Order: sequence, then structure tokens, then C-alpha cells
Amino acid sequence: MIDPEKFKALYKSRGMTQREIAAAASVSLDTISSISTGRREAQGSVVRAVADAMGMTRQAFITAVSAGAAHRSNGGRIPIINKTTAGVVHDYQDVGHGEYSYAPVTVDYVNDPDAFAVELVGDSMSPEYCHGDLCVFGPNVEPRPGDACFIQLIGGGDEGNTFKLVYPLADGSFELRPINTRGFSSRDVPADQIARIVKLIFHGRKMI
Repeated sequence: MIDPEKFKALYKSRGMTQREIAAAASVSLDTISSISTGRREAQGSVVRAVADAMGMTRQAFITAVSAGAAHRSNGGRIPIINKTTAGVVHDYQDVGHGEYSYAPVTVDYVNDPDAFAVELVGDSMSPEYCHGDLCVFGPNVEPRPGDACFIQLIGGGDEGNTFKLVYPLADGSFELRPINTRGFSSRDVPADQIARIVKLIFHGRKMI
């Protein structure tokens, strides 16, 4: 979810206008205006185009403009915002409503003030990551090929999130690969169907 004020502050800091961004991204001025006022949520293809137009990676752009209010830490505590699975569940930004449990580590420990945590469901990532395990993700840490990541999906029939090893492909899409290949298989997902990829930065066992 893009924070309109963060978006406006970002393009102004780079000396760009909405019109210039629209032209460079090959999207309509109305689209950029709608994003900057919060009237429209940017889809994956638009996010990628705008990030390119601003000379940024998609991940860096998303980190810079994400609203983050639904998962921002409280007093250094890291909220456990949802459960994520081998399949796709509800978008983490739509749950919790501010009433969270918290991970047993702080933002200072993981060195990311926007860190959020989820509880794993299923065994597609076992034996390294098991059902019920607690995972903390860092929006401000750039993922590398093969990292275990939280992936937020949009469009293409998928809306929600999943947890997989992520490998960028030559055509710009991403391979989402399970660790447990017994009953689970990799899938390739176009970049415009991925809203964000967030790197795992802390892994703990099941919360009691």
C-alpha cells in the first residue's frame, strides 16, 4: 500500500513532477495523480514502471513509499501480523487492526524499524521452516537470489501472500521455490503480479 505523502515527498526529493513521472513511466497523468492523492492503489506493473522512471529498483521504491501503518513496530516491538502459508492467504495489511501479539525480538535486534512477523502455516518450506514457526521480515533489507522471502501477490487470480525461496529470472519474473519438494512445486510469477518481496531476517520456533 502506497502512502500518498511518502510518494509525493519521494518524487519531489528527486526533483520530479507528476507529469514527468507519468511521461517517463508511460502511464497517464491521472494515474500518477490518483496514486499521489490516495484515490487509487498502484498495481504491480505501474509500480515497476514508476520505480524505473525514478531510477529505483522496485523493492527500493516500495520500501520508500509503503504506508506501513498496519505493521509498524510499537515501542520497538515487532507485531505478529498474520499467518502465511504454502498457499495464499489474506493480505497481511488487512488484518490485526492494531491488536497484535509481538515477537520475542525487538526492532533494534533485527536492525529494521519496519520489521513485521508472521506465523508459518503448512510444510512447503520444511524442514528448515516448519508449521507454527515464527518468522520476522525486514522491508528495508534488499533480498538476494535464493533468499527466503515473504511475497505479497496481486492480480493473476492470486491475492494474498506466501513464503518461498525467491529467484529472479531473466525475463523479469520470479521463481517461487519451496524447500519441501514432496507435494510442492516451484512456480514462476510475473513481476506485475508481485506487490512486494520482503527478506526473512529472523527465524524462531513455535510460539507458546
